[in-house]
Amino acid sequence: MPDIPMGWATLIAAAVTAAGGMAAIVISIVLGARTRRAVKNIASDTREVKEQVTNSHTTNLRDESDHRHNELISEITAVISEITAVRATQDTHGERLDEVQRTQRGMQRDIGRLADADQEQTRTDHRLSERLTDIEKNNPRPHLPEGES
Repeated sequence: MPDIPMGWATLIAAAVTAAGGMAAIVISIVLGARTRRAVKNIASDTREVKEQVTNSHTTNLRDESDHRHNELISEITAVISEITAVRATQDTHGERLDEVQRTQRGMQRDIGRLADADQEQTRTDHRLSERLTDIEKNNPRPHLPEGES
């Protein structure tokens, strides 16, 4: 896997986190709409029960109740299936985020080692520069007349 610059790793982690958050928002909107529909169905069923109890309809109350029950079970099953899919997606996002964090930690270690090596090279360059200056001071070049090299 290619090394990702630290800034990009942070952006990727933020994007993965944001995508998980957006997925949660979308799912809560979908589930909220389904819940509102289910509540409306329940309110409707309650009105129908009231009609069944107060009127002499030919429809059997038990048959109607069984029908509505089966519809609700279907809706609940669909919601459970969607929740399961969301959890699987969150698990995948969590694994990917862990991988990004591991990569970022590795990159931070690499950057630390490079910084140490750079400091050591700078110290070496400084020492060599000082030695060269000392050599030039102690061994001056003979002065040549102008025009001669």
